Formats: sequence, C-alpha cells, structure tokens
Amino acid sequence: MPEENNDGLPDEDLDDFIEAPRMSRRTLLKGVGAGGAIIAAGASLFGGGFLTRLLTEPGSKTSSGVAQKTYAQLLPKEGIAINATWGDLLPRVVALGVVDPAKFTAAMKRPLTDVEQRILTKGAEEPVRIDADNAHFVLNALWGVGIANRNPILTTTGPMATLAAEKRGNLASTGGWTLGQKPGGEYLAQLDLIPLTEEQQQVLEQVANNSYRPCCGNPTAFPDCNHGAAGLAMAELAAAAGASADEIFAALKGFNSFWYPNQYYVLARYFERRGTSWPKTDPKLVLSANYSSGQGWKQISAQLQQEEPVQSVPGGGGCSA
Repeated sequence: MPEENNDGLPDEDLDDFIEAPRMSRRTLLKGVGAGGAIIAAGASLFGGGFLTRLLTEPGSKTSSGVAQKTYAQLLPKEGIAINATWGDLLPRVVALGVVDPAKFTAAMKRPLTDVEQRILTKGAEEPVRIDADNAHFVLNALWGVGIANRNPILTTTGPMATLAAEKRGNLASTGGWTLGQKPGGEYLAQLDLIPLTEEQQQVLEQVANNSYRPCCGNPTAFPDCNHGAAGLAMAELAAAAGASADEIFAALKGFNSFWYPNQYYVLARYFERRGTSWPKTDPKLVLSANYSSGQGWKQISAQLQQEEPVQSVPGGGGCSA
C-alpha cells in the first residue's frame, strides 16, 4: 500500500511573465489587488462538493459574519489563475498513458464539465485556474503531471532522489496514482513535459525548497503525496512561463487554500487576529514550515483554539485518488 502523510506584506507590483512554448503571455495573478490579492474568473464560493466549510462553535467570539468574510478572501468566488495555459499538456499525458481518461473521470465522482473534458482530451488555451468547483479536477490533473515530468528535483537535487527505487514508487503520490495505464511509480520522472532554463530551475527550487503543505512536514521539493506533486507541477508551469519566485509563492498560497480550506481558514483567522488580512499575508511566510507544515500548522491551530475555538468540518481531499 502506498504511504500517506499525514506578518509582512508581499510586493504589490508583479511583473508580466515571459512567453513560453504552448503558453500564452498573461499576467501571473489575474486582477492583482492590494498586497497582491489574487483574483481570476469563474465559479461560486462554496460550489462543488469538494470543498466544505469550517464553522465556528456555538458561543464562539467569531461570528458567522466574520467567518463568511474570511472565507470570501480565502476562497475567492472568481478563483485564482496563473499565467500559463493548459495548452496540450493533458492530451500529451493521456497519449503517453500517464492519464487514463476513463479512470480519471471515475475518480472525479461526477461528470467532467465541457471545459474540463476539452482540457483533458483536446487541449485548451484557458489559463490554469482553480476555484471551488474545479479544485478536485485541477488537483488530479496536476498530480499526474507532477510525478511524470522529468525534473532535477525528482532525479538529482530533491529528497526523492535519495530514496531507493522501490520506496520512490510506493509513496502516496506514486503508488497512489492509479489513474494511468501503469502503476504510478513507473511514470516517475520519465517524461520531458515542462522544460526549464537554468534560471527558471533556480526559481522553481527556491519555491519548492521553502514551501510546505499541512498534510505532512515535507516541502514541495519532496512531493510524496498528491498535493505535493500537484503543487510542484503548478510551480513548474509558472516557472516555465517566466514567473518570479514571489509570484509562484503567491500562486501556491492560493492553490493550497482551495486544497486545504479548513487548515488555511485557521491560518487566515490567526493572521487576522494579529492585524493582517489574508490577501496581505506574505505568501512565503504562510507557506513556511512554521505555518504550512503539518507540525507548524498544528501549533498555530492550538494557539488559535485558545483565542477563538473553531470546529473543523471535513473538507478538501485526501492524499490518494
């Protein structure tokens, strides 16, 4: 069985991205607002059963109005987009067997939308965008790309490269990838899907080595679960399109919010109680081990519980298909 894992301000001016093959030239974060708030187009705030709400306990000092305001900032109904388009990326991984369309669709537990079907089978020039309705689709789509793309993080510079082959193939991200024609471990770092220049690779590694996820204590550079692999793929696409490290940190903060809505609600309330709204929290700080690793998040959550008891309702997704 695959293993599962269990206050400053950002820069406000974001440079345009450099055009890359199969990717349109766009601004990294659509609708950049105060403090780098990230807005794009589409979808309802709590739509799609993939996300559920975190509710305050009865009698809590946090009113439902405060919670709603926090959620509106955490999970913007318009979604979050990076500059890179899907292009023909998913049809390529389908053709190479990494993704089996029938298995992929079955794992969604709902029919694909017309846009998702087109992205998966025909390719599309839509930007890579996440919202409350498509968060599960984006997670699974990027997951397959993240494990299959040949990048030094997986082959030489990252923690994955130090593991024995059997171990690498039996992680939640690899052994848990059952949506292809072969076991997921057989696809690990086998395909040149997202080529990067040396400078782009340096940007990617700066982000990957310094960003974490609350399901475990591992950085993006160790994508041993689906969220880690998906986050790595998103960062690779952004880096290939010319994003700066700050821009990728900001995007990953937004994508993680949709993948971990309960955990990031806790972080948002923690920062709000200290005078910083979620859009103005420094993405690199939020994604650091002190806040976004499993251990760091638990410490923040315990501290917030003493100030403002909250009740967690299951939400987001697990680390397997």
